[in-house]
Amino acid sequence: MRNRFIIFAIIALICSCNEYTLFTGKFVAFDLASSDVTTINEAGDFIATYYVHYSGETPKERFSIEYEVIPGDGLEEGRDYEVENSGRKLNFLPGVFTLPIRIHWMPNDIDPSKDNYVIIRLVSGPEDIILGMPGPDMVNKEIKLIKYKN
Repeated sequence: MRNRFIIFAIIALICSCNEYTLFTGKFVAFDLASSDVTTINEAGDFIATYYVHYSGETPKERFSIEYEVIPGDGLEEGRDYEVENSGRKLNFLPGVFTLPIRIHWMPNDIDPSKDNYVIIRLVSGPEDIILGMPGPDMVNKEIKLIKYKN
């Protein structure tokens, strides 16, 4: 009898650890399928697109999400990369759930001893929209793009 109780208690403990909470709010985050760190070859000459997704009920009005582009000390806008979007704001219209941030990566020799990265970070939006994935880690609130030497 005691063994059955112990087995039942263990099963109950294991099952209670698998509790899921459904999130019903709204959030904006970078593409969930991509990594939060991406590498770019210094010789590359291309335009890359980094998608930002809105998740929530269909908005009835336009809303904006502001973002910042933060280069490390080894990269310079206009020499190593150029943000193709005008301004630093994404304007979501009713029915639009995905918007791009485009960066033109330019070929340029880099100094490997410096911080050769660019961070794109979501910084502000409506109060009722979470920036990044819901939760304490705010996953996909920013992405880090690292330029590397051949």
